Amino acid sequence: MAGSEEWVEVVGRAITRRRFLTKLGAAVLGMATAWIRGLNMQAYAVSQSYGSGCCHLCLPPGSAYESLPSCAPRQPYRTKWCWYCVDSRGFSYKCCEAYEPDVPEGMCGGCIKVFASWYVFLGPHSHEGD
Repeated sequence: MAGSEEWVEVVGRAITRRRFLTKLGAAVLGMATAWIRGLNMQAYAVSQSYGSGCCHLCLPPGSAYESLPSCAPRQPYRTKWCWYCVDSRGFSYKCCEAYEPDVPEGMCGGCIKVFASWYVFLGPHSHEGD
């Protein structure tokens, strides 16, 4: 035991409490900075949009999952969220995102837990019902 106690004493003299706390603070600050940068990169990735016309999708358009039920928070099954839009040329689109189970509250229509995106070109916009 005397050997390990001597080692602790030598290390204790070499590293003062102030120096230890300074290094610990720098390490924590570095980890926090890396975490914030990671969040910024996620936000950048989510801000990317794909699609055609007026559809701004979370993922590149691919297979349609039309048979999925409409998105609702915390459902234990896959769901979809669809919306309609009209582009600047007057063409209508149906835009959709498919979600994994357990979408968080308020995230239907967002890019969290999206596994597929697609759109359907509907043709010239009809002004009936506007």
